[in-house]
Amino acid sequence: ARQLSPTERHERVVTLLEAAGYKGLHEGSSKRRPAEKYERRRIKDLPEDQRRIVQALVCIAQRPEVIVMDCALEGLELEIQARLLKMMKRMKQECKTVVLCMSDDINQVVYLSDTLIIVDASGKCFGEKGPTQELLERPRSPLTEAHIGKALEPRVPSAGDGKATKRKVVGEELADECAELLGNATLEGAWIPPKYT
Repeated sequence: ARQLSPTERHERVVTLLEAAGYKGLHEGSSKRRPAEKYERRRIKDLPEDQRRIVQALVCIAQRPEVIVMDCALEGLELEIQARLLKMMKRMKQECKTVVLCMSDDINQVVYLSDTLIIVDASGKCFGEKGPTQELLERPRSPLTEAHIGKALEPRVPSAGDGKATKRKVVGEELADECAELLGNATLEGAWIPPKYT
């Protein structure tokens, strides 16, 4: 693989940090971009939440074939969660990256996944596996119902046809935050690393 020059590496780091929410210069300011300030810090010197963000970005920068997220976004600010989820989703779509997301937060999983697998907290008891939207609308296993039932609106029969209406995830703050980022220049920009052979 081709090695990046120091200038390319610098630009890649700043672009990824800005896509994750570390914004550029404020108008009229002569200070360096906050992203550049973070770029030069050692990961061990960062607070825990920032360290987790940087670890996610390091993973993205390597353009892997598979990304494993094990409660990776838990406890991060909602905007940062939304930004990282949108970045992961874009990696799925444009780079064909497989993203395995393990989380207790159904909102994160639903936003990112095409297929849902429900297991209990011990990881030993399998509930069911299927397309995400199908399991949300029609869970077949009591374990699945217990896991997602608290996060979903109850089924309400539609007027006239007796069928249940589509269930949706309650507490859609994360989905709203993701929607607000549509058209965001730093997220829509060229932060995805090129594929070097």
